[in-house]
Amino acid sequence: MWFPIAQSDQFQQVKIVSKSGDLPVKETSEPEYGNKLFYAHTDKADKTEYHFSVKYDVVRLEHLARFPPSRSQRKIWRRFLQADKLVPITGKPAEIAVEQVKPGMPDMEKARALYDYPLPPCAMTRPAAAGVAVTPSGPVMPSTATVRLPFVFISMVRSQKIPARFEMGLPLPDGQNSGQIAGYHCWAQFYTRERGWFPVDISEAWKHQEKKDYFFGAHDVNRVQFTVGRDLELSPKQHGKG
Repeated sequence: MWFPIAQSDQFQQVKIVSKSGDLPVKETSEPEYGNKLFYAHTDKADKTEYHFSVKYDVVRLEHLARFPPSRSQRKIWRRFLQADKLVPITGKPAEIAVEQVKPGMPDMEKARALYDYPLPPCAMTRPAAAGVAVTPSGPVMPSTATVRLPFVFISMVRSQKIPARFEMGLPLPDGQNSGQIAGYHCWAQFYTRERGWFPVDISEAWKHQEKKDYFFGAHDVNRVQFTVGRDLELSPKQHGKG
């Protein structure tokens, strides 16, 4: 069993207060993106369920787009221009991207056009794509469609030769000191030479449409990031597909 470890960076300060489990855990990491993981193993399972707990103390900071990028940010990973298994850079996403951008557009304007594409009210007059069903009264989102929106955005911007990366973590209850977390949350960043890595959260923009301009250039504090990237090869390597 593997499960991710939240790591400190310039936007979150992470301290592991305690960890426990039905099996001993050791820390490992995957080679491509450097995500850290806890790993547990048993040769013979003697329980129907195994339970693990990690308690964190996290201080999260707002991530706002900054200008200009620092020298260290100018290294672009070739991987962030390539396709993932569920994030193609050809086919329908690329076709939509070509329709939405104009020749000669700077990368920042291209990214904004592709960010706006699935968001209301514009989506009301556009054909269904990538899990968004459009009716005469407006777009209808399946329960998992907001999860897919970052994948669609990354597909489209990568098809335009703009590096983009996928990030995943947990959403935190807005304005609450405690509460249940229903599931994971994912968001994205894209890269331009002028602005470096630029944060976007198209899922939150869909849910809070009055803040769509804010979420093009910001990740708010109501999240904890755990991993970067998709199609991870774990360590030790998993037997199934990533």
